[in-house]
Amino acid sequence: MPAATGTNPIVDSVDRRLPSFDEDPDRDLVASMLSYTTPDCILINFACGPISLLEKVVCVAKADLREACCPFSGYTALHFAAEMGVEENVRWMLDHGSAWNGRDRLGNRAIDLARKEGHQECSKFLFEYAVEKEYARYYLPYTTPPDEWDNPVDKDRTPQVEGYFKSVVMYTSPQQTAHDFAMVDMGTGTGVMMEWERPLMKETARLLLEGLPKGVRILNVGFGLGIIDTYFQENCPSNHTIIEAHPNCIDFMRKTRWFGERNRHTERSPQLVSKVSREEIGRFDVVYFDTFAEGYRAYMEFYQYLPSLLSGPNARVSFFHGLGAHSLTVYEIYSEVISRHLYDVGLNVDWSECHIPPEVQWISYSEGVDGQNHPYKIPICRLAPTVRRTVVPDCGWRGDFEASPLSTKSVT
Repeated sequence: MPAATGTNPIVDSVDRRLPSFDEDPDRDLVASMLSYTTPDCILINFACGPISLLEKVVCVAKADLREACCPFSGYTALHFAAEMGVEENVRWMLDHGSAWNGRDRLGNRAIDLARKEGHQECSKFLFEYAVEKEYARYYLPYTTPPDEWDNPVDKDRTPQVEGYFKSVVMYTSPQQTAHDFAMVDMGTGTGVMMEWERPLMKETARLLLEGLPKGVRILNVGFGLGIIDTYFQENCPSNHTIIEAHPNCIDFMRKTRWFGERNRHTERSPQLVSKVSREEIGRFDVVYFDTFAEGYRAYMEFYQYLPSLLSGPNARVSFFHGLGAHSLTVYEIYSEVISRHLYDVGLNVDWSECHIPPEVQWISYSEGVDGQNHPYKIPICRLAPTVRRTVVPDCGWRGDFEASPLSTKSVT
């Protein structure tokens, strides 16, 4: 097939940079197709084709692995290769810039299609690739704005946090029912905490207190409705410290007799525990945190201080995990990412599940928010004697419990 030349600059580029037909049969094929279509169209049609052809279309003709997609399905080349289980092509595309999180018109990612079609090796590779990429991302400086296709949850939450503390928070029953009590941010109309979360809080408290004697020391960061604190009280703690920042929430705590009248200490400072000296709050047998409007980077900042807050190897930590919960795939990926980041500061993680019927989730906001169909994951973290991937000085129960700046010194 003769090569088209002279009328298309892309074709001319292919002609100049590729060897002759005798040396590379893909050259004339690509050049011929470029005379009547675009590099992106060729990429989509040959997504499962030989790597040598993909190299010509992407590296020479400059097809866009991220943006090129089928106009009907919204499939990218990665979607097509994953759906057919062509692992070699999937690996090559990811190495050359494809976004693992790209979605088609139905919201499917490439890994979703690989799983649906039963391509176990391909889906396993996509999962591991996504975990490694997201694990490493949070040790890099934040970029503004992040690529939505490249990362589903990494957003600058500073404006939301600042807006939250300036807004009015009300405790109300939006649907005027006994089982619909909620803490609502009136600035955005968002539910900060709602009654439907009670089963999740109850199970989390059970897991945190399981096997511990009465009279433990407990720290909770973020009061909300005080649901988990109510279950903590069943243990008759010797110390129950609550850190809350929003003034309306503190007023609610006073009205409901949570502010110092039940032998609890409440820290009013809006600063995180990381900004409060250890001498002020001590160490704890149980730590739980569930803050509002903060992104995962704030959680990572908090992780590094957890070892210095725990009383010893039998102490436990948990938190609300809603990272990427809109998708089971992303939720599972970020569960593994969280586990690895916690390993890095000297914490092992065991995961449990709690299923809440989707129809009761976000019941006060049913017109705008859908409940998730998959179970919520509950992390239970303990201090580890060794650290698997990276080292944070003085963390873990063999350290001296002093918080240190995060280090990424590798362990060999």
